[in-house]
Amino acid sequence: MAKSCPISTSFIIISVFISHFTLSIGLTVGLYPSSIRDFASLVNFSYNCSSPFSIAARGQGHSLRGQAMLNNHSCRGGIRVTMNPILGSYVDVGDGQLWIDVLQATLKHEWLQSPRHPHGPQISNVYEMDVITGIITNPHLFFAVLGGLDQFGIITRARIALELGPKRVKWTHMLYDEFLEFSRDQEHLISINGLDYLEGSLFDHAKYISSLISKNDIIYYLEVVKYYDELTSHMDDEELLKGLNFLIGFVFTKDVPISRFYKLNFNSGVFKDIIPKMNQTIGPLLFCDITGIKIKGYLSRYRIMEDWMNHFSQKWKNFEDRKAQFDPKMILSPRQ
Repeated sequence: MAKSCPISTSFIIISVFISHFTLSIGLTVGLYPSSIRDFASLVNFSYNCSSPFSIAARGQGHSLRGQAMLNNHSCRGGIRVTMNPILGSYVDVGDGQLWIDVLQATLKHEWLQSPRHPHGPQISNVYEMDVITGIITNPHLFFAVLGGLDQFGIITRARIALELGPKRVKWTHMLYDEFLEFSRDQEHLISINGLDYLEGSLFDHAKYISSLISKNDIIYYLEVVKYYDELTSHMDDEELLKGLNFLIGFVFTKDVPISRFYKLNFNSGVFKDIIPKMNQTIGPLLFCDITGIKIKGYLSRYRIMEDWMNHFSQKWKNFEDRKAQFDPKMILSPRQ
């Protein structure tokens, strides 16, 4: 049964559903915005309703425990915003863009945007944003939205920092059978401040190195990356490896175009490692909780408010204050 809505029915589809399990009645709504004004109209309309409805920004569907979902069993209902790209693939990045698409677009013009460790995480490289809240805009809102998981506003555009992109990558992997040497070398490589990417991890394919597995239960590896091009000299292999204590004979180096490095790194790291093995982080996290090691887990693992309070720690009060200020009627991201 279709119903009309006072706000721009040309871009909102509304239907009533009846749950076969609870016999409850609610609203499922899909918004396909054609402009930023559509976002603002939607938030303002909900905020001014006598019974405000929930709003969830879908993005590319990478939901963090319900961030992009609605509670279909609530009589309050809600609207899910489908964030198809509006502004396109530019340095000023429109809503709905994937990071890998932005990277490929900038590399075509010899610019690079990446969360490399010298520059901090992705949110540390955002200069400005367009945010739809329906209330006000100020610095408190800017930083709240950066780390707020759509709880304070809907981001429709972000201006991301760029640097001149290199042409090629010197890409080195080193294997270790002793954790102390592995961690010591990693700390040394961090201290020299001359690398563009550094990662240490367990070696998943150790079973293929029978000579090592027969002697050791765990094999570690370091992944070291240095960018360079014709105008800059790349780090000499001997200089890079000097003083390191990796297993002799188990160092592997590639020299590849930077576009190939990011494509291989993304495919192997996300699709082959993270997605199939998502549940394997539970054990180490539980161990850290028991032993009192202070950690921060991936946000997607939190299910109850106590988990969120523990994550934000002393900043939880700030989170509550910002929520009360920017989304007092609890409209945004209801299932999180």
